[in-house]
Amino acid sequence: MTSTGVSETATGAASIGKYFVAVSLVPSTVLTAYLSLLVKSTRHSGVEFVAAVRSLDLRDAAIFGIASLLLALAFHPLQYALVQLFEGYWGTSRLAVRLAVVAIGRHRTKRGQLDDEWRRGAVRRDDAIGPVFMGQEARRLLNGYPNDPGRVLPTRLGNVLRHYEGLAGAAYGIESISSAPRIAMVAEERELNYLENQRIQLELAVRASFLSLVACAATVILMWRHGSWMLLAIVPYTVAYLSYRGAIVIAHEYGAALATLIDLNRFKLYDRLHLPPPRNLAEERQRNETLMELFRLDDMEMAARTEASLDYATPTTGSAATPDPSPAEATVPAGRATGETVEREGAGDGAA
Repeated sequence: MTSTGVSETATGAASIGKYFVAVSLVPSTVLTAYLSLLVKSTRHSGVEFVAAVRSLDLRDAAIFGIASLLLALAFHPLQYALVQLFEGYWGTSRLAVRLAVVAIGRHRTKRGQLDDEWRRGAVRRDDAIGPVFMGQEARRLLNGYPNDPGRVLPTRLGNVLRHYEGLAGAAYGIESISSAPRIAMVAEERELNYLENQRIQLELAVRASFLSLVACAATVILMWRHGSWMLLAIVPYTVAYLSYRGAIVIAHEYGAALATLIDLNRFKLYDRLHLPPPRNLAEERQRNETLMELFRLDDMEMAARTEASLDYATPTTGSAATPDPSPAEATVPAGRATGETVEREGAGDGAA
């Protein structure tokens, strides 16, 4: 489950501008400043950061600003692919498949160990604090993996997002991936704002981690001939690591916000689709099996979509029993209509 596209469905121009500044422009500006300082400080035989800072002028500032904006514009359309890369969607090339197999195997082993520790701690009934505590921690860490071991991804971030992808709306028979964009169209603004804030923080952490890795590689290349100065690469690498760990933490918050959005707005979605409200949870789950078939934009399931059947809500009796006035009645003033009625009644009495 990628974060881009869920709350973005219902955002306006102001939100898009805020998103661009926070996720694209700010990290790109920091990277450009770091690389510019790195290049200017290594022009001579030694490394002179102080001299590089003092030599900055308006021309350098203009170049720096333009480069930051161009870098932000270049990377902004790639944000969706960047999040997918950090989730573990690496394609089908031989190298990507081999790396994914190794990483998935490691995470499956870790998940199995956590599951064993949790079960051992759950069955303890004595006063041994250690095993019980380990079981509780194992249960907490298991929330970072999908319930099905077959759906484990190569990265921790991908596993956290996939965990909530499977849980959000599952109690009602709702698939979060196909339903979330539709629910975002009927949800309240404050709920969407909360989800959007979590999404921006998540994607900012991912972007910061990626650009820090770029800065780390650039530092190694530029400082290769300057001895111990190459250790400066530890700084951007540390930032990349901490940003990635932060993205994992925020992914839990984002998943919880998405689940809450579905919980609170699913009946608004039913009403917008002109579906009758379900009488109980079992009926809701049964009907949502068909509804999810209609929501899936997959050509492989076209037959199931065309054969699906749902009953729509019928108009209420009160609204159908009150017809609109005819055009003639609507255009005749009430007082005149009453007078004509009296005249007709008087003429009728005289004739009688």
